[in-house]
Amino acid sequence: MSTSSSRKGSTGVFFIISGVIFALIVGIFILYYTENLGKTTTNISMAQVITATTNLSVGSVLSTSQSAPPYILISSAVHVTSIPQSSLPPNALIYTSQQQLNDALNNMVVQNTILTGSILRQNDPRLSHSGGPASSLANKDPSDLPAGDVLVVLPLTSSSMQIGAVPGDHIDILATACVGSSGSGSCQVAQTTLQNVFVYAVPDSQTLIVALSHQDALNLKMLIETTKISIALRKPDDTEHISTTPVSPQTIYNLFGF
Repeated sequence: MSTSSSRKGSTGVFFIISGVIFALIVGIFILYYTENLGKTTTNISMAQVITATTNLSVGSVLSTSQSAPPYILISSAVHVTSIPQSSLPPNALIYTSQQQLNDALNNMVVQNTILTGSILRQNDPRLSHSGGPASSLANKDPSDLPAGDVLVVLPLTSSSMQIGAVPGDHIDILATACVGSSGSGSCQVAQTTLQNVFVYAVPDSQTLIVALSHQDALNLKMLIETTKISIALRKPDDTEHISTTPVSPQTIYNLFGF
């Protein structure tokens, strides 16, 4: 009996000691994990960036005070989000103050759609400064008016110009002019002039608004004032510059055997 009791007592002591040792090990592990978790959390450096609260559509104008379309209040359009410095994209717009945010975004026009949650950038290519009222024709589709281009009126003064062009089309300007002395024959010569001209707007059936460089705007002005103009409509995505040979009445006589 005494031997059996002794063995049972030894077994119980063994389990008690083992349980104590296991508890100590678990306690040490939990303490170590908790301390290091705290250190890891403490060491994460955060940055405050500006993100879109909602989808910002092309033509929207960010404003500190106006909300009637196409304006949208900056406070409704964007908000501040904290992200780890390690996840910070290049040139992210960092928030420092509300004044800094207003100065950076007021009167900026959305050129390309900015999706909800997208982080804004410094000098963001999706935005451009309106430089004028949102109702200005130049701010109708800012992305279609490259820097350095201007909008020019092209009157549709003849049936040969009534080709049904719509905003977004590209056209070539064909012109006929009197070149040199007529002598005994005609002085008229036809040639393709300005090519791949972007149609920015069509305010009515008698007018196209086209986007041109400053120099080509002058060239078009002189073509309108001194030549007879026709329009050729390009197929979508056709941007190739074409070399053409001037055509005179003699060219036509020789070509078709008059």
